[in-house]
Amino acid sequence: MGESITNSQVVQIIYRIKETLQKKRFNDISLMDGLPGSILFNFHFGELFNCNQSTAFSEKSATHLVSKFNDLESFPFGYGNGLTGVLSFFNYMSDKTDIYSGLLDDSLDRLVAGYMMERYNKGDYDYMYGGGGGMKYLLERYEKYQHEYLKNLITQGVKVLLNDLRIDDNVAFWNISKRDDINLIYSKPINIGFAHGIPGIISLLLDCVQFDIYKNEIQKILEQVFRFILKYRNISGLSQFPKYANIINGNDNFSPLAWCYGDIGISISLLKYGAVCTKEEFFEIGKNIALQTCDRHSVRDSGVLDTGFCHGTSGLSYQYNVLHKYTGHSDFLKCQEYWMKKTIEYSNFDKHSAAGFRMYVDEDLWQPSFGLLNGIAGIGLTFLNYIEPEMADWGTFFNLSKL
Repeated sequence: MGESITNSQVVQIIYRIKETLQKKRFNDISLMDGLPGSILFNFHFGELFNCNQSTAFSEKSATHLVSKFNDLESFPFGYGNGLTGVLSFFNYMSDKTDIYSGLLDDSLDRLVAGYMMERYNKGDYDYMYGGGGGMKYLLERYEKYQHEYLKNLITQGVKVLLNDLRIDDNVAFWNISKRDDINLIYSKPINIGFAHGIPGIISLLLDCVQFDIYKNEIQKILEQVFRFILKYRNISGLSQFPKYANIINGNDNFSPLAWCYGDIGISISLLKYGAVCTKEEFFEIGKNIALQTCDRHSVRDSGVLDTGFCHGTSGLSYQYNVLHKYTGHSDFLKCQEYWMKKTIEYSNFDKHSAAGFRMYVDEDLWQPSFGLLNGIAGIGLTFLNYIEPEMADWGTFFNLSKL
């Protein structure tokens, strides 16, 4: 793996990201691409480095965010791009600083629940932009306050998910293709990526199990759902799983290493299932899937082209840390180090970069990005986590458990 990363290297990069984010003026206030990412980074930077200036900047930015949030009618609802994600951010920050206290109430919770049910009833279970993000927000609220009305709202969503589950030959799945015609379900590809597909649904249902919400009913179906996903595993393939499972035509499509799609998200969902429901067989399968990814280092083998969290080097570094926390396997720590080092090596100070990092858009097309999902806020938080491994609870925004 070559020379190890030094803390001085990482600190230098973190300071560069801080300075860049503090100069950026955000028009976008969505969770994944907008101002919340900058606030989150500056808040945790202030915590880690005892930097009053960064803390003050995050608080000033928070005041601006709250003032812009008053016009709810102009917001989309999605977790990644709209209201639900911003509410989730407020919930996360509400016990960290007084600026966010009192912003959330049962009327907003019910508003999100209505959105969740509308999307679920249309077959849109997507975590990032569909009903799944609403479920995530309600679970976060329930974890913090344990209100019975929140449990009831979550239960309504779970009932729709279980009712929509399709069982075929001892396996079970959801059609994630925003169903328009019920007769086309079996001809559509099924999304098995973590950000938009079945593993993301499973992760939320496992949170329900942990909170004893519809626990027995959920546990009855999860093994069948995992057996559906595992049908599409190709152990000898470069990627073990495709982006999509095609019931009629099978699969032959490569899936890169990433948070949004691919082998690692599936392995994390299997490990979570094994840990939460005491399913040792599935825990071991999840670990073995993840171990098989450890040698996918080249661009050809990994498909990794940039440094963002969603499908880049920094997100891989964070996820391998999650895998290590689940399993204790030293190979995952080596992979965390490897992809952190690659994040540094991929830096490029051209006109398309921000703080030395740029987002891949298309062949020969790059652009600066500042947010959590693809930009320097998410990259910077991953570097902060590298220095202070316990500073990892922000991974909840990516549907990754607090371990």
